Amino acid sequence: MPINRKAEAPGKFHYQKRHPRPESIQPYKGKRLKLDSRGLSTLMIGALMVDLSSVEQLVESSQTRAISYALYQLARNYPHLNSSVTVKNVLDDLDEEINRKGLDYLAPPGRKNPHNLARPRRYEISAALNRLRSCKMNI
Repeated sequence: MPINRKAEAPGKFHYQKRHPRPESIQPYKGKRLKLDSRGLSTLMIGALMVDLSSVEQLVESSQTRAISYALYQLARNYPHLNSSVTVKNVLDDLDEEINRKGLDYLAPPGRKNPHNLARPRRYEISAALNRLRSCKMNI
């Protein structure tokens, strides 16, 4: 069924793939690892607070905690990221590891049996990554 809509821009819409720089995610406050959630809508990673109040799909604070742990794993396990690894690739790898090893995979060292974690979707992890002020991307 054709739509009689006027094209507002010439050509098709294209987006550029983004390549995260893991060194820009700073989970340490001084020498101490700082990962926490402050309720449902705020998480702390290092010295930064990330506001997730606009991410309406989050339903439990345990998802917020799991997101902070996932961002830590991104910084820890992907230091070798280069210009060919995109955000989609990183999220695919993270999903695969969680599927294989369970949510315990996200736990930082020293927290062998993390309690009260709920699995966030990749979209919420990506939303937190987008809102993290220190995160740098190569385009």
